[in-house]
This record gives sequence, structure tokens and C-alpha cells, in this order.
Amino acid sequence: MKTTAKGTTDRTTKYVTAVRLYMQRNGHATNAAILNVMRSTFGNVSATTIYRVTARMLERGELRLAPPAPGNVMRLDARTTPHDHFVCEDCGMIKDVDLGKLIRPELERLLGDGCHISGSLTVSGTCAQCRRRR
Repeated sequence: MKTTAKGTTDRTTKYVTAVRLYMQRNGHATNAAILNVMRSTFGNVSATTIYRVTARMLERGELRLAPPAPGNVMRLDARTTPHDHFVCEDCGMIKDVDLGKLIRPELERLLGDGCHISGSLTVSGTCAQCRRRR
């Protein structure tokens, strides 16, 4: 164990390693989705264990929060650099997009009065797969 810059203990357990790998491969996930995959690998890992692992990773800046999943469920994001999201209104699929240079200046112009957008943007619509099903 080592102490991080924030003064927290950096414990790299098999669960931390597995969650890190899963998030690198998938980009976005809920704790429930992570738990389902971890149970297929580790058997009876508890929801509390997964919650503690992801909470620690959020605290250390290894993950960040993404727009919530359907049902307003917390969703995690492996990409920690500033970016925006597209979320399908039908299936809840989420995709990283970089809108900053294209849309932010125009939004700030429309807002007027020198307003500056500092947070991320979430654009909703219908993904290609859901559009084909219609």
C-alpha cells in the first residue's frame, strides 16, 4: 500500500484491477453492470465491495461521473479529461463526443452578456440502432 497525493491509501486489490480493466474496455458503466461482470469472474463479490472500489477510484480521479443511466442511476466514466456526451433517449446508450470547439462558442454567443460555459454538455436523441427499430 502507498499513500496518494490526497493522503488516501492506494490499495490495488484484484477487484480494483478488474474494475479498472473493465472500465478501460467499456468506457461507461453503472455499479450494477460492473457487479454482474465481476460476479462472473469472482463468484460472490458483494455490491458493497464494488461500490467501495468505484468510490475510491472516483476519489482518486481514476473515474468520473457520467450522465445518469435510465432510472437516474449513477453511471461512471473512464475518460477523466473534459468531454461531452450523447445519450440515447430510448435505450440509454451513452457515447463520448467532443463538442467544445464546435458548439460552446455559439452557445456562449447566444447566451450573451459574456457568459462562459465551464461544464460538460449532454446531448440527447436517438441512436442509430434504435432508429432502425422504429
